[in-house]
Amino acid sequence: MADEEKPDVEEPEDGEAKPKKAAPKIVGGLVGVVALGYLVATMAIPAKFEPRKFSGPLMTPLTPDRITVNLRDDSNKRILVMKLNAEVDSYEANYVPNRTMNPLYMAQIKDALLGLASEKSRSEILGPDQRPIFLEELRSFVEPIVFPVHVGKGTSATDVDPESGLAPGLSVAKSDFRGAFDEHVLVVDAAEQTIALDGGEPVRYHGDERDLRVVDAFGKALYVDVTRVKPEFQGEVRVGVMGWLRRVLLDEIIVQ
Repeated sequence: MADEEKPDVEEPEDGEAKPKKAAPKIVGGLVGVVALGYLVATMAIPAKFEPRKFSGPLMTPLTPDRITVNLRDDSNKRILVMKLNAEVDSYEANYVPNRTMNPLYMAQIKDALLGLASEKSRSEILGPDQRPIFLEELRSFVEPIVFPVHVGKGTSATDVDPESGLAPGLSVAKSDFRGAFDEHVLVVDAAEQTIALDGGEPVRYHGDERDLRVVDAFGKALYVDVTRVKPEFQGEVRVGVMGWLRRVLLDEIIVQ
């Protein structure tokens, strides 16, 4: 009779046959599958975006130096010298101080202050009833310069968004949309060549518009530049301001 094939067993010293152990291999395989599943799951679920809140009120100089302007009195021969502070709410305490180191900001803020103040007389600025009105005019006039609208992930307000190619439009300073950056989005579909702001009607573009007007669901308008939008981009681009200007305060004022 042919020898029967013996099962694959270990022969311990006491002669009792025991099967070989394969369980560790199975357990190890299960651990690997579980670990792989966890890794895939965590990669598939993006981190939840938590919008920041403005800090404030914060006090900061509106310009680092005094501003000198000719008033309307005496055929524009009277001179006004003023130094202004700004009371703001902002994501970052150093946002406005950093703005004052930007040559473009300084040119814009000086032009705005000179343009407004040169139309005023001494009494319209220094009169006890007129001073609050003048300062509120200043606040409204310069807020779009102090806190311009940012589009996407650029470092400054004039940058092109590196992901979408979208940028602020030529008339962005005239936009009446002033929403906080972390709370508002533009929805861009480059394939369909449409763009929408916060649930507003999508606006179709051709690709050469440097000042495209987009309106949100509440009628607030924003101007954007679509000339560099990437043809494959489809998604959301955050948009808005990094703070609000509460008040403009006089730090120093001299009329000569």
